[in-house]
Amino acid sequence: MSERVKSQRCRVLNPEKIRETAVWKEIYEKADSAVSVDIVECVDALKNAICRELSDLSSKLEAEATKYKNLQEALKLKEAELKQIYDIDAAASSLPALIEAHRMKREEFEVAEAKWASDFVTKKLDIEVHFAQEAADVEKKRNVSWKNMIITGNMNVSVRKLYSKMNCLD
Repeated sequence: MSERVKSQRCRVLNPEKIRETAVWKEIYEKADSAVSVDIVECVDALKNAICRELSDLSSKLEAEATKYKNLQEALKLKEAELKQIYDIDAAASSLPALIEAHRMKREEFEVAEAKWASDFVTKKLDIEVHFAQEAADVEKKRNVSWKNMIITGNMNVSVRKLYSKMNCLD
């Protein structure tokens, strides 16, 4: 019992100790309430910061997605441009071959044209000689026919005189 009494006495008798205990109790209560309030405030602040960061990240992600789409379009345009350049290059490289083929066809045509012209001239000369020969044969036959008419007397006198003047009769 004596110990109990002593401890009660110490508590009762020592006002400084009581005041110090009360101060500490008050500090703990304030700290405890501050911690719970601070935790809620910190959680709210953290939540707001996370929301802001997520919003910023969302905006940045949208901007990057737009850049990506623009880069894809630019890439498609450049690919089309490269294809066009390649096609032009391919056409340019085939141009000498086309020019050579054209030159060869032109030479073939000129040779064929020269042969045709030569054949034409030869046939024309043959036909002219044949025509001249036929004309001479017809003229001979006509002269013979005139002579026969004159000799046989089947021609009138004026035609005979004209024919005589031309010295067609031998």
